[in-house]
Amino acid sequence: MSERETSSFFEREIINSDKKAIPVQFAYHTLERAGQRFIGISMQDISDRRASELALAKSEEQLRQSEKMRAVGELTGGVAHDFNNLLAIVLGNAELIEEKLPPDSLIYHI
Repeated sequence: MSERETSSFFEREIINSDKKAIPVQFAYHTLERAGQRFIGISMQDISDRRASELALAKSEEQLRQSEKMRAVGELTGGVAHDFNNLLAIVLGNAELIEEKLPPDSLIYHI
C-alpha cells in the first residue's frame, strides 16, 4: 500500500464577531492512499503562543539591556580604578614636593 502525506502551515489574523483580530494558524493536509486523495484543513487559535513569543522577546530585550548596563558598569569601574591609580601618583609626588618646601613657603600653606 502506497501512502504519501503532505502538510502546509500558514498564519493569518481573522476577525471574530466582536470585531477583534485573532491570530490563527491554518494547516492544510493531503493524504494519498491507494489512489485516493484526502484533504483536511484545520485552524488553531495561536493567541497564547503569540503572547508568549512577545513576552519572550520583551524578556530578551531586557536581558540585553541588563548586559549592556553591566558592561558599562565594569568599564566605568575600570576607568575609575585607573584614574585612582594616576591620582595616587600625583598625590604622592605632591607630598614629596611638599616635604622639600620650606615651612615659610606660600605654596606650603595651600
